[in-house]
Order: sequence, then C-alpha cells, then structure tokens
Amino acid sequence: MSEQDQGYGNGRIGITSPEEWLATAKPLAKECYNNPGVVIVNYGNETTINTLNVKKLMDDVLTVDPERIIMPVSGLGKTVLPTGYSKNLVRDYHSYLGWYSWFGGSWCKPGEIWNLSRKVRNRGHKDTPMVNSKFVMGEYGAEAMDSYKTMKSIFPPQFEVPDSPDVDVLKGYFQVKKDGLKQKVGFYGKAPRNLGEYIEASQNYQAMLLAERTTTFRISPDKLSGYIMFYFAEPLPSFWPKAIVSSNLCPKKAYYEMAKVNRPLVPLFQIQKGGHIIEMWVANDLAREFRNCKISWTMKSSGKELLVGGKIVDVPASNAILVEKVDLATVPEETKMVKISLRLTDSAGMELSSYERELWLELWRKEHAACN
Repeated sequence: MSEQDQGYGNGRIGITSPEEWLATAKPLAKECYNNPGVVIVNYGNETTINTLNVKKLMDDVLTVDPERIIMPVSGLGKTVLPTGYSKNLVRDYHSYLGWYSWFGGSWCKPGEIWNLSRKVRNRGHKDTPMVNSKFVMGEYGAEAMDSYKTMKSIFPPQFEVPDSPDVDVLKGYFQVKKDGLKQKVGFYGKAPRNLGEYIEASQNYQAMLLAERTTTFRISPDKLSGYIMFYFAEPLPSFWPKAIVSSNLCPKKAYYEMAKVNRPLVPLFQIQKGGHIIEMWVANDLAREFRNCKISWTMKSSGKELLVGGKIVDVPASNAILVEKVDLATVPEETKMVKISLRLTDSAGMELSSYERELWLELWRKEHAACN
C-alpha cells in the first residue's frame, strides 16, 4: 500500500501560494482515482496550512472521489484540521525519537534507546481537538551507513572510499558522528575506531531503534491506525541513508528486523526502563481471533538459559494484547547480551508465528553508564 504525495511545504516544488496549493486538489485526486495501490493522498509536508483552506481542499477532493482518504499535511506542524471529516481525514505526525535532537527537550534523546520501550501516547496539538480517535505515524526511522562492499562498488569516485575498512574515516552524507552516543550504543558500549566499525555501529543502532519503535507501534492499535517508515530503499548512493536497503539492493541489518516485527501475527517483547521487567505481547493485524494459543519464551546469554516460560492466551482480532509481565530478578545483574526467543502456537501445538532478537540488556539496566 502506498501514499501519493504532492509534497508542498514552505514554498517547495514551485508552489508559492494557497491558491496554487488548492489548485492541485482535484488533479491529484483524479490521477489516483483508478490506482488500487494508492490508499492515501497527501497534499503537504511539515508545514502550516490555514484551516479554511484545508476545508476547501477536502471538499474539492471529495467531489472527485467521495471515498478518498486524505492527509492534508504530513507532519502537521500547527495546522488545525477542520471538523466533520472523520471518515476521510487522517491526522499524521512525524517522530524521530532516538535519532534527531528534539525541539524543546524530549523524553527520548538521540542514543537513549532504552527510553523507547513504552506504548504510544495520545497526540494532538494543545489547541486542536482530535478529529479522529487515532492517528498515523507518518514518518519515523534512523540512519545507517551502507556496507563497505556497497561503498566500494557503487559510490562515485569523489567519495574516495579507502582500500580498506580499517581506515579512520567516515564516507557518505549522514549525521553519524564518530564519538556520539548512538555509535557507542550501536557498538555495545565501545567506541568504534575505523570505517568498518562505524558502519557496524550505525547499522546496529538503526536496527535496534526500528525494532523498538515499530514494536511500540504494533502494541498501540488503540492509539495508532498506521505507521510509515521513512524510507525503504535508497535510489542513490548514500545521499540520505535512512533507507534500510542500499541503492544496490543490499539490505542493511534493519531490513531483517523490520521483516520480523511486521509479521501480521507476531509475539513481541519490550524491556521496561530499568531492565528488570519484560512485557510479553501478541500483535495481530488479521481480522480473525486466535483462541487458546500459547506464547512461549526463553532468554539465553552465551548459550546459558536464564529464563523460560509460557502462557495460554486468546488473541483478539485486529488488536494487540499484553500477555504477561515477567520479573527478571533471576537474571544476573552483570548480564550484558541476551537472546530472547518467542513462539506462538495454536491449541493443537502448531506454530503460528515466532520472534527472536538479541538485546543489549545491560543498556536498559545501566543506561548512559553502559557506554562509558
């Protein structure tokens, strides 16, 4: 499923007035009318549009296609949406928690991956009533450098990729900093020292962040009606490396994490802040329930089993359910890396889904101190 963007915002793409912006309403709606892949049409990005003009836009689009779902502005800014359009209107936000610095302070600053383990909260500008009871997370993500092999094979000559990944350089256009907290988190507490290690740390961090954020979205269907990762595949060599697939179609580590966490029916976990509780969830996007299922879990470190358990659960349709909060008191405090494996089976013992991820548990327990 896709979203068709017009992209206007702050004078972008040559549109300089509200009149020109409104003039795009009907043509884009007509263009998308017979395209079954286009679910949402979006007319602006991270800008503020007068509410009356948004209402005019909605009316113009709906004269062409009364069933069309409309996102007037992706990343609302201070745009106040009109009431009376709840059937056709999507409220959209952008969130780069854990990657960008956040305006006005944030409960999750760049690198603080341990703070992402929480459900989505209600969103809405303080002066704006919610038009819909739910909203769309229209952009989220994190950067990661391309693999060294990708750099050597497709980067333009002016990038001067060294003949060995052991050289202490950064290559590409990105916000990775050699000594940043994100790099230390991605390198499991150590400071990376060369191109190969910078690549490894950035790809680890992107995978960790997307796994945590997407899990948060999966377990919050009461607040969230959808989410859009920005973005999937890079069309050019490393000119905006939020992609999880490089321009030579080589997947980064986050690609595989996203493939696992986005299964329509999947058992998931979240380590809560402090690292002494793990929540077991099942997320179900399917329009059918699964009764008398069993979710089983194990936690291992260096091949040693630290935790094992399971519980019978009825999984509701199109929803997520918290199955159990498991105390990690028996897991030794000095434990650093763990592998958590979840398995969901039906009443006959047949596997329905599974999920497995390595986790740097020490980070949740020691936070900043783990990177010093």
